[in-house]
Amino acid sequence: MKKKLPFILTIVFALASAIVAFQLYNKVISEKELQENIRSQEEAIKNKLTFYSTIQKLHFKEKNTYLGDWDSFRNYVATGKIVLVQRSERNEELYFGKDTTIVTYDTIKTTSIKDSILSKTDYELRVLDFVPDDNNARTFDIYSGYVKGRPVFEIRDPEPINPRRQSGELDTLMVGSKYEPTTEGNWH
Repeated sequence: MKKKLPFILTIVFALASAIVAFQLYNKVISEKELQENIRSQEEAIKNKLTFYSTIQKLHFKEKNTYLGDWDSFRNYVATGKIVLVQRSERNEELYFGKDTTIVTYDTIKTTSIKDSILSKTDYELRVLDFVPDDNNARTFDIYSGYVKGRPVFEIRDPEPINPRRQSGELDTLMVGSKYEPTTEGNWH
């Protein structure tokens, strides 16, 4: 019996070590997968926020305001137009060695935002406001207004997946700002 006890203890300790090692390995792998999922989702969010910024800039250029709700945003993407313009310059000589530059703008064509911009993305018009994730369960928050008489907009991720963003250690991903005129994202 005394000779079997060390053998049994060795087996028990070996099994316990294997179980602990397996659990540790699973925890490391799970953390790595979580970090990759966070990185992947945040990259998709940044891409969509960049798309939103482009649409807001186009609308501002045309109407001098920003879009403040998802219905008008979708409607603008569906029906808005982009005028493609070609700029050309030519120099003309004036008297006594002076010259001038004449700039000409020619309208080449008009195209829809839906056909020219939306069609180059994977986004669908009907779910344009959804945060890109596995289940499309949440939508981005959108705001437009004025700060000191200047138009502003903000589009943000309402519930970040990143625990560091949830705790406030990092800012929530967003484009624009409620407090200052900008069309940039806060990850630049």
